Amino acid sequence: MNKKLFGWSLLYIGIGIGLGAFGAHGLKNLVEPEQLSSYKTGIQYQFLAGTILLILSTVWEDLRSDVRITVPLIAVGSLLFSFSIYTLVVVALPPGLKRIVVMLTPLGGLSMIIGVCWLGIKMLKKGDFYT
Repeated sequence: MNKKLFGWSLLYIGIGIGLGAFGAHGLKNLVEPEQLSSYKTGIQYQFLAGTILLILSTVWEDLRSDVRITVPLIAVGSLLFSFSIYTLVVVALPPGLKRIVVMLTPLGGLSMIIGVCWLGIKMLKKGDFYT
């Protein structure tokens, strides 16, 4: 088990719980319903990424090095995806900065997709991902 990754995963999930509560209660009457829906999507993906990282932390010692690339791809991808959405909903950005933040969302999503698919392909190709 990778105890640091386990701890970071729990912290990430805990922050998601707090941000989810903030969205449900604090933003409910402040933003448009479609913005709140986007915010909820960010929360869902943050929870999903945190859960995947939590699971991977428990088998870390058994993961081969060619599969460990999954962890940073999912972690960084989730940060880019979820926090760019939170920023777009909560912060009034100038147009130039807003364009940059808007581009981070699909980059983060793509990073998560690559990370999870990389792990799946390696597992299918080699039969398992353990050493």
